[in-house]
Amino acid sequence: MGQNNGYKVELKWSDTNTGKISYAAQVGTDDNFNLSRGNLNASGYPLFPDRFESFQKSKRQVFDAYDLADSYYFKVKAIDQFGNTSAFSAIQTVSITEPFKKMDQAIPGIANGNVAWGDYDRDGDLDLALMGTSQGYQTILYRNDSGVFVNSNNELERQSEGDLGWVDFDNDGYLDLVVTGKDLEAATVLNIYKNNGAGSLVKIDNGTPIDGVTDATLAFGDSDADGDIDMVLAGLTVNDGQIDYIMNLYENKYNSSGGDVIFDRNDKFYREGFTKGDIEFADLDNDGDLEIIYAGTGKGDNPVGGIISNTRAGLTGGTYDYSGQLQLGEASISVGDIDSDGDLDIIATGIAGQGNDVRENVTRMFTNEYYAIDSLRAYINFNVRDNDADSVSSRWRH
Repeated sequence: MGQNNGYKVELKWSDTNTGKISYAAQVGTDDNFNLSRGNLNASGYPLFPDRFESFQKSKRQVFDAYDLADSYYFKVKAIDQFGNTSAFSAIQTVSITEPFKKMDQAIPGIANGNVAWGDYDRDGDLDLALMGTSQGYQTILYRNDSGVFVNSNNELERQSEGDLGWVDFDNDGYLDLVVTGKDLEAATVLNIYKNNGAGSLVKIDNGTPIDGVTDATLAFGDSDADGDIDMVLAGLTVNDGQIDYIMNLYENKYNSSGGDVIFDRNDKFYREGFTKGDIEFADLDNDGDLEIIYAGTGKGDNPVGGIISNTRAGLTGGTYDYSGQLQLGEASISVGDIDSDGDLDIIATGIAGQGNDVRENVTRMFTNEYYAIDSLRAYINFNVRDNDADSVSSRWRH
């Protein structure tokens, strides 16, 4: 079979032979297996292996596809340990196309804002909410109608310099929307919109005041493992003319309060606030509860960041910054199983350096070496690799 993985082509085959078998794959741009000039280097050699260069033991061959409009032809034969070969297989083909195409949509360009995907109308495709500045402040929800984005005409308060995110805070199966940032009067506000299930979002009161923030980061996850989604909010807020950096955890109390309160601040959760950063919820130690990974620019333009461990007491335990490796200003974070070993790893990018240090743009990969001692104890050992190839090993235990 041939599988087009964007700009690479992966060839796979099966074989009923047993024993020490190797394979030779032949690839070309026509069924005579002539290589196109576009796939040759300056010396005239192919940029992907031909049949003589692809001798291997695996049933897989990957090569770069440079001629995206072309079809590629391939065949393979088996070679046993004594040098005996089978006939070539039947010729197979795979056509290469552009992996992404630009879509013309009537969506304005946005500055100082953010976007969020979510299927708010539950029709099986993703809709788009955005906020920011485009000929004035904007907050708009676009409905996805078979790949065409149409203004849903929901009346959302215009905001900019903030963040927004989808969350089903009332567990009714419909995504609700949270938006924070500056409003038209330059006040920092946080607005919550409940999805009524009929295509409309209705602004509702939280029940207890939540300070809105600008230069904001929002993140949602079930921090206390009670079945509903909580919120972490970071950024700048202004009270009585005083600018404060905050990072607060708000627990979801909608069902337990009978709908009187949606998000209630956890006063035991205290971390140094930041702006221009990122927050991710992730279960790093595979124990069923979510840790928080964060990084951003704190007071004095100094970067902050770390991992907040989630213990049986909740997200009120220690913060692990891995010798400062996670302290990154203007940061972005993503989490995934990079090495396919069953635990989640971290990639973080931003500006490193404290105080009078020389500031440096870095990208760091944190490889999770999770080790369970028993059902209650585990070690998390992160091997940290910087983009300058330096490596640091750090560990936390719970």
